[in-house]
Amino acid sequence: MLINQKGFKLINTNNHTSINKELIHKFSYELLRENVFCPLGFDNENVTIILYDNENYVLKKVQSTLNCEKINIIKEKKNTILRCIDEYYQLDLKKFQNISVNDFLEKLIFHSLSQNTSDIHFCPEKEVLKIKYRIDGVLYVKFTIEKEFWKNLCVRIKIISNIDISETRKSQDGSFVHKCAFRDENFRVATHPTIFGENIVIRRVGDAKTINFDFVQYSNHNHYNVKKYEKLPYGLVLFTGPTGSGKSTSLYSMINALNDESKNIMTLEDPVECVIPGIVQSDIREYPKMNFNLGLRSILRQDPDVILIGEIRDSDTVDMTIRASMTGHKVFSTLHTHDILSSVDRLKELSNHRVLLEQYLKGVISQRLIRCLCNWCKKQRKTSEIEKKLLNCDVVYDCIGCEKCSYTGFFGRVIIAESLLIDDENKELIFSKVPKINKLHQLKEKGFTDIYEDAFQKVRSGITNLQEIKRHIEIGD
Repeated sequence: MLINQKGFKLINTNNHTSINKELIHKFSYELLRENVFCPLGFDNENVTIILYDNENYVLKKVQSTLNCEKINIIKEKKNTILRCIDEYYQLDLKKFQNISVNDFLEKLIFHSLSQNTSDIHFCPEKEVLKIKYRIDGVLYVKFTIEKEFWKNLCVRIKIISNIDISETRKSQDGSFVHKCAFRDENFRVATHPTIFGENIVIRRVGDAKTINFDFVQYSNHNHYNVKKYEKLPYGLVLFTGPTGSGKSTSLYSMINALNDESKNIMTLEDPVECVIPGIVQSDIREYPKMNFNLGLRSILRQDPDVILIGEIRDSDTVDMTIRASMTGHKVFSTLHTHDILSSVDRLKELSNHRVLLEQYLKGVISQRLIRCLCNWCKKQRKTSEIEKKLLNCDVVYDCIGCEKCSYTGFFGRVIIAESLLIDDENKELIFSKVPKINKLHQLKEKGFTDIYEDAFQKVRSGITNLQEIKRHIEIGD
């Protein structure tokens, strides 16, 4: 491959005729923005691109996608290239602005569903509106359109979501149902005032019928412990991890597994993310004088068998959940911590009844959601010396990118986790003042698998790669 380096040549980003439409559509919008490059033309097997950095990766990607002999590089400033990409897509979307707002929103929702999008972000800026999709946990700018179009679009979103269209100075929440060919899709809508207008996020809400432990896909050892949690007669079980780690999905999977007519299952949530038939669910935001602590006091007078608390936030809630466990209830909740031992330490800080905590805390699972490599384009290669030492394997897989995965190299997500059933054998160790590293070492001697080993096994199996793991847990170089 011969590369002609043309140096720093200024590009007129207003001259869209210099961009070959057929050529640019061979690369996804998110790939262009993430790697900051843009193809301009293709002539006699010679491609001209503008490029900021990441030269080796971009050149390999362009050559494999276009099967070209020569690549002419024009180096340019990062903001100039991004503006060039955005302005092209803004120009390309003008045809949509000739249709009604209703049709535009309909097409946008349909397009987002086809891209497996979990959230649509409408982000107004000074002169434009950026529409972003969150796909497999990562946010991508998909479209940039003229700011004038946002006012009517914003009103339309509010109307279908049953939100007050006259209120623009405070946050509001709503929801709507979109009828698709085979099923109804539920969406939750949140507005937020900004200096450039209202920011709106539309979140796709999962179908209760599909949320179960098969959907969550825990590793075998974690699935075994979760099934043990399910069969506990009483006690507190926590699902922990940062925001976006799948805690709510895991909670709903547990509730679905326990859901039958013989049990009174009640929840306190903020907000209710998924409506499950047969479950008594409460959204504490709907009642100004209710919080998790007061709501739990009320629930205990409703003769529950199983209680779901959306999140433990303070000492009062911790003590009330322990009290509920003492009286023979199964209690499930979430906590924002990074691992199992940190979760126990956090509960010890919050609780005023440490002895009772030791007696009734029965299980903790700490988890993350990671992206899976695309099965259609991932490529096997030999491990480097560092990878071999870390993973103890000979081959790993790299993400490549294809049409199926929108050239991201990833498709879908899976959970990595560590789980622990707290019993008489390990209770004393868990709650002791032994240093954390020593506790972890002793637990491993008893068969405990931490989140690192679960993650490395996913890499060895070709499900993901080390770069994706490093986005979620800290791994030394």
